[in-house]
Amino acid sequence: MKRLLQLSIFLWSILSLGQAPVVSNPTLVTAADNSLAISSLITPNGSTQWSIIYSEDAFFTPNVTYEINNIATLTGSSPVTVSYTIQCLNSGDNYYVKVKAVNISGTTTSGYTTMSTTGSVFNNYPKVDTFSVSNLTTTSARINLGIDNNANIAVTGALYYGLSETTMTNILAVPTTSTDNATTFVDLSSLSPNTTYYVRINLNNGTNCTNSVIRQFTTPMVTTLLYHFPFNGNMNSIVNSGTFNSGIGFGTFVSDGLGNSTGALEVAVNSGNYSTQTQSANLPLLPQGNASRSVVMRVRFNNASMTHYVMSWGSPSNSLSYGFEKTQAQGCSSVWGNNVCFADATIQDTWATITITYDGTTNTAQYYKNGSLVSQQNHSVAVNTTGADIRLGTSLAANFGNSNFWIDDLKIYSGVLTSTQIATLSSSDFNTNNLNIAMYPNPSNELVNIDLESQIKSVEIYSLQGQKVLASTEKQINISNLTNGIYMVRVEDVDGAVATQKIIKN
Repeated sequence: MKRLLQLSIFLWSILSLGQAPVVSNPTLVTAADNSLAISSLITPNGSTQWSIIYSEDAFFTPNVTYEINNIATLTGSSPVTVSYTIQCLNSGDNYYVKVKAVNISGTTTSGYTTMSTTGSVFNNYPKVDTFSVSNLTTTSARINLGIDNNANIAVTGALYYGLSETTMTNILAVPTTSTDNATTFVDLSSLSPNTTYYVRINLNNGTNCTNSVIRQFTTPMVTTLLYHFPFNGNMNSIVNSGTFNSGIGFGTFVSDGLGNSTGALEVAVNSGNYSTQTQSANLPLLPQGNASRSVVMRVRFNNASMTHYVMSWGSPSNSLSYGFEKTQAQGCSSVWGNNVCFADATIQDTWATITITYDGTTNTAQYYKNGSLVSQQNHSVAVNTTGADIRLGTSLAANFGNSNFWIDDLKIYSGVLTSTQIATLSSSDFNTNNLNIAMYPNPSNELVNIDLESQIKSVEIYSLQGQKVLASTEKQINISNLTNGIYMVRVEDVDGAVATQKIIKN
């Protein structure tokens, strides 16, 4: 009989080890102004990690739900009473608390118990009043904070971030403040492109502490320059291979407004000269389907009242093309039967830098003029660009579309450029060329010399994505640490004259 009882206990213990943990709903032990002490009963059924999940609402909405992970490891098959004190809560507030336990056989989460902290909601606790993200790039972001310390005493803080709401294990210090309604920021670096991050802020004034809501942001994907047509006396792309071919009798190059008399291309198409005035190319790297993309170009319209079919690629069917049209009053993200248009009056005989972007994840089109966002909206149907044939000045359909404009520096990118990149690529002084300089050798793999008569104030080197990659005040610069490719070099002298030239790192 004794051996039978021992065998039964042994078999029960073996079976229990193959079961998920058993967890009771948590119980409130004590409540304070900014903390709750809780307990729960857990049957581990093997080696088990337990955690606490708490939220400011009963629906456990993500941005007000927090998880304290892996508080302790439990073992065995007998019920164990666990306890923990949740800190940095709002005073006089309701919370909804669960307990979670995980072993090799599964995860068990209890139901929630409603608990309340004591005190007044505004009882001298520091809090985050405003919380936003700016300066977003593929690898960095700035977290902007407005802090109310409620007590006019020094507040310290910590910023937690990570790849999920429950794994915010990276920690950065928030600058100390002793002023009510102070504003500050924390810069995040070494992020991964096209990745969603979760962020929360913990504030402490030496006596009391609080946690902010959880925010999230997504870094943009890496944007690559696919083609760049400077139109400096020819129709060739200087990034990847590609050439616009025109009909007989076309190929007029005009002033780019920056001192280069043949630095831009004239596009003049009407119903009588499609065959001789159409510019076309086949560019196999053009974004297809609903892939994200950006197009940047300098354009001068010579007739303000007409509709200009500036640029389009793909197929002449609904939603299967992509391009830019300019009417007298609007600029349009054009996808054949599914256009979205933005208010922008044409100013005749005036150069402007136009940028259009399309985000394939959100189906959002953006329209920028001279670096400033005019507006954004969604296409009614997702873009589905099909085909790599591109035209300037006409529609993709045969014998359709008129134009009369000059175009310069047409750039086509994979991905959506950031507002900072667009502002840099569109800045007026970046395109200015009122300073005579010479740069040599070009191409170069190490040293580049800059010759000019006056004294240099600054030298800045930008990638073709608009990111500054090097700065100097010397007439000889070392570019050996740059990756191979094409860059824009902006030189300014002490009198404020500016020149911009391309340089090739090989």
